[in-house]
Amino acid sequence: MNKLLKIMAIMLVAMMTAVASSFAAPSITVESVSISEDDGDYVAVVALANPDLGGAGEEFTRLSFSIDELGIADETQIIEVPENTSRQLFQANLRDIISDYESLEQGETYTLTVTTEADTQGESISFLFGSQRSSEASVEVEKIEINDIAVSSNDVLDVNNGDTLEVQMQVYAYETVDKARFEILVSGYEHKSLYAVSDEPIKLVEGTTRYVTLSLELPTDMDNEEEYTLEIRGRDGVSEISEEYTLYVNTQRDRVDVLDFITTPSSGVEPGQTVIAEVRMKNRGQKDQESVRVNVAIPELGISESSYVSNLGRDEVVTSDDMLIFVPEEAAAGQYQVVVTLEYDEGYDESFSTFTMDVLSPRLVEKDNLIVSFNNNVDLVAGEAKSFNIVVANPNSEATPISLSSLDAAWADVEVSPSLAMVQAGADATFTVTVTPKSAIEGEKDLVLSVKEGTNTAADLTVNTYVEGSDELDMTNIILAVLLVIAIIVLLALVVTIARRKGDNNSEDTEEYY
Repeated sequence: MNKLLKIMAIMLVAMMTAVASSFAAPSITVESVSISEDDGDYVAVVALANPDLGGAGEEFTRLSFSIDELGIADETQIIEVPENTSRQLFQANLRDIISDYESLEQGETYTLTVTTEADTQGESISFLFGSQRSSEASVEVEKIEINDIAVSSNDVLDVNNGDTLEVQMQVYAYETVDKARFEILVSGYEHKSLYAVSDEPIKLVEGTTRYVTLSLELPTDMDNEEEYTLEIRGRDGVSEISEEYTLYVNTQRDRVDVLDFITTPSSGVEPGQTVIAEVRMKNRGQKDQESVRVNVAIPELGISESSYVSNLGRDEVVTSDDMLIFVPEEAAAGQYQVVVTLEYDEGYDESFSTFTMDVLSPRLVEKDNLIVSFNNNVDLVAGEAKSFNIVVANPNSEATPISLSSLDAAWADVEVSPSLAMVQAGADATFTVTVTPKSAIEGEKDLVLSVKEGTNTAADLTVNTYVEGSDELDMTNIILAVLLVIAIIVLLALVVTIARRKGDNNSEDTEEYY
């Protein structure tokens, strides 16, 4: 009887244990964890295993996620495991399940651990935040800085035309690459390709990080207030790298650039000669400029000349007035640096450019005198402008600057156009002289003109003129004549009045006697 009771008790315990085990929580475990990148987001794919479910119906478990480096815990999700399912996949965006997701840093490696209630050890996976390696990639660009600013593909970088872009890449090598090269390209500029490439091949060693820097100067004439695309690419073993960024090109508030420096003659000048210099410039700033001071200097020769340009509008291109630069006779032959400086914004800003000018060895060639042709007798009319020409020929074998000006003409207003001309060898120049005698002038008058070759006087010319008096009445003389007539009339009136009064007095004094 006792044995029978023991057997029945054992069977009862076994039955209770079986029933209890049928209601116990299933042993759901983490089979594997993987991470994929989806347009900048990171998705965790968790495979759950439940071999003991065996068709007992729907069950639930709690998944916990943690980032080991940040000490994040208790980031949980309740997961439903459908009935008759022994394996279940669960996907979750880390941005949605990790509360401190924004604290993750670009280029850093983190470890994600996933556990369940039944599997507290779980599974872990390491991933590089900011760039996921493709299955074929040999290197990854972990971080990019442009002009010391860390950028992402969503950023728009504000730069000025004329700036130099300094692009620094932090590159991690999964495999060794012996001769890697990198390049940057800016598209959208219409005149040429903007391109820079590594000067030499770079060796990337597996498991190491390398910093690569490239520089690209943006043209000063890039259209401002426009967007351009900057592309960073790999070559020669790292061709899978391709990153694009947006540049917003702007310009400074005040900015005037030197475009060109023009000299006549352009082939060089001998010591003791004069050069005509012009500066071509453009206002590339956001504001109009009321006055720009132009200075041309040759420091080694101690030469400096200046002129002014007024009212330079935005995007306007102008050329300065001619400036005469006299090269000293003691200047040695050679190439000299010319510094062109523009001062604007009321003198608070300036820009400069450097050019070169050749001083040639003097040629021992005797110069001929200039040939001057003009009409020696010119008839003029007082108060009226009249023009005549003077032709100056250069019989020498080299070009020379020739100027014409009036020396002393107090009796007339004299204008010469042009006042200065570069006359080529064997050629001539025509100067137009316009003379306007003053209204009170008449008779024979001499007009003295000076012809200069550079700074040296080549000849003084005397032009004989005869000024005919003006046919127009002089207003002063008219007024004087009118006043004289009025005075005579008044005088006559006084004489008549006095005579009448005297006659009346005589008649009163005469008496008759009988």
